Amino acid sequence: MTLKSRLIALTIVLVVGVLTVLAARRARHDLVTLDVQNMPLHQVVKKMEWQTWEYIEVQKDLNPLITLNVKRVPLTEVLEILAEQAEGRWSRFYPLYTVKKSFTELREVVRGDRARTNSNWKSFNAGGFGGAGGSPFANNTMTTEGVVSLNIKDQEIESGLRSLSRVSNSRVVAEDGTKGQLTLSFDQTPLENAVSTVAKQLRRSHSRFYALFGGGRPFRDVAQAPPSNEESSSESTISERPQRVDGPRGDITQRIAEFQQLSAADQQKKLTDLGVPAEFQSSLQQLAQMPAEQRGDFIQQQMQSPQIQNLIQDRALRGLAYTTPEQRAARDRRAPQRMGQNRP
Repeated sequence: MTLKSRLIALTIVLVVGVLTVLAARRARHDLVTLDVQNMPLHQVVKKMEWQTWEYIEVQKDLNPLITLNVKRVPLTEVLEILAEQAEGRWSRFYPLYTVKKSFTELREVVRGDRARTNSNWKSFNAGGFGGAGGSPFANNTMTTEGVVSLNIKDQEIESGLRSLSRVSNSRVVAEDGTKGQLTLSFDQTPLENAVSTVAKQLRRSHSRFYALFGGGRPFRDVAQAPPSNEESSSESTISERPQRVDGPRGDITQRIAEFQQLSAADQQKKLTDLGVPAEFQSSLQQLAQMPAEQRGDFIQQQMQSPQIQNLIQDRALRGLAYTTPEQRAARDRRAPQRMGQNRP
């Protein structure tokens, strides 16, 4: 090999090395650089996965056109933009599992390619995730460098993971069959370290992925998988149940009645699963216990609170900042149809 050939080869190696280091650094900080116009959401997400080395699952029937121009923006901020343009919501998951196959199954369940009754996550309930298109009380803004503070002692796994999920604004979920109790003491602990500690206590592996869901409905099993052998054939799977939660007034009344029958602890769990922050849960529990004729006045009072007003303002500003004029016009055209669907 001549000297010139060696120099060329060395230059190529150096360039590849530098690009690899830069890509690794960008992925480590979960930074996204994209300039796309009217690109299907699934294609946008594939580009983001390549840049960040993160798993990002998308509900399979959610694929709007995305217009985006960002440079070295944190992944969570970009997910917020995508959720706003898709009129949906996003969430961050930390699953605890025994084998890699279970991790794959959960991601399939989340995007709708597998029924949870045909997985190791039968008790999994994604609920609502706040963010754009979610609960009006929820704020889904997260940071990749978040820290958590939490002290619990000898709590059941479900309750302990629910507490950690609430303070971290994430979903920490355990595979079916995970048993034991949790004793945790975190003081401004990085979230990744906190999840690692929990996984060690439960003798489970852990990982992370993100998910994007459509707005106006909770998580649902899209895949039409048959019931597992241990399930009674007379029981309907979740995919056979009514999916709308904002449908006819009678359905809302029925759901309120069902909520009223729950214990205070179960009501709190339900609200947490729906993505409602702790500071709003007490008000919603009060609302559920009121006679129907008093709820309107109570809601009007709550809507004037500084917290609610700030959330409304933040959402309006995000809607302007994160969408194009064409997307906002299309959303306005769809609004009357959505309102008509929600009337009794």
